Amino acid sequence: MTIHSDWAKMIKTRNPECFIKPPEQPHPTAPCGIIDGHIQLMGAYHVTSWEQFLHSQFVRPINRLFAQGCTTIVLLFDNRMAVSPFKGMTQYKRCNKYQEVQFSSTDQLPQQIPTPWIDHMMNRNFKDKVISLVCERIQDLIKPDETRVLIVDFKGPPKLYKTPTGCAIDVPRMYEMGESDVKFTRYVHMLGDSIVYATDGDYIPITLLYYSVH
Repeated sequence: MTIHSDWAKMIKTRNPECFIKPPEQPHPTAPCGIIDGHIQLMGAYHVTSWEQFLHSQFVRPINRLFAQGCTTIVLLFDNRMAVSPFKGMTQYKRCNKYQEVQFSSTDQLPQQIPTPWIDHMMNRNFKDKVISLVCERIQDLIKPDETRVLIVDFKGPPKLYKTPTGCAIDVPRMYEMGESDVKFTRYVHMLGDSIVYATDGDYIPITLLYYSVH
């Protein structure tokens, strides 16, 4: 349930020194990079294949953060089974703007990217299948190792990848959580300063609250 955008605009106006443009050239930065995968899901407008979608929306931003000096990348997805039921009010209002797409939990993803994409993403079963596709393919596409660690946080305990192939391991002492804009703080707490790649306005007040108590 995103806070009104005027709130962030007011902060940017009053405290412009807190906002900087991203660097033009890669350089060492924070040890951890965090990507809100739900934002990346919405970007399939100019691709026609799942391969293009995976590379454009996930492989490229992950590799960009590795190139900037991050040694651990965390890819977050909302787990709707662990989200507060009160979010249903805003989700219902949001979905009413789009055409209903028929897609059940037993359906398979089509061979090509369907259109209109945003209408399909409003179907929870379709979205879950797309997220599952990303989770299944991302290790092979990224080829993580001891110096390029990947964590995927969707359903159940977060999964940690330190090898190009093979099974992931559960991140120790981390349990299942719901929304990405709440999940990300535990990685900041565990790994230290982080680059957060997201557009959701909730990240700003949640970050401020996190640092006010830590």
